[in-house]
Amino acid sequence: MEQGDWGAVLEPEEEVEAVEVEAVEMARSKELSVESEVVARVVKVLLQEVRCDVLRIDGVDLKPPCKGCIRHTDVMPLGIDKYDLLDCVRPGDILRTRLVATGLSKTLLLTTAPPDCGVTAAASRCCNAPLRPVASSLMRCSCGTLEYRKAAKT
Repeated sequence: MEQGDWGAVLEPEEEVEAVEVEAVEMARSKELSVESEVVARVVKVLLQEVRCDVLRIDGVDLKPPCKGCIRHTDVMPLGIDKYDLLDCVRPGDILRTRLVATGLSKTLLLTTAPPDCGVTAAASRCCNAPLRPVASSLMRCSCGTLEYRKAAKT
């Protein structure tokens, strides 16, 4: 960053945060309601949350995508307490989710707890082939390998 008489000059990498804020403001300006349908890509799976890029809200593409977060308690339906997040989603998975809250931060809170929410597209870890749902928590690739995922009902 350069210093001058008029203050600091922003470098290109410092403008990224402003772009993310614009995407969230764009999403909020559409007067989103709780239960809005959201399509997101998993970026990172942590112990207590899943971080996502929100790609689409109620059928409207977000360019650039904004940030989303799914808390551990919002991944599975109520009553299912003991599960590993990596048995539900993996980085790169495409999810159908619902909006829980927009919050005050730049991150949208999402849930995959409803039966119609979960992984809609994913690649197998063994052969990189597309996975197809066979049960609510199992998906199979073309080579027959089963992988745990929280699959969305179609």
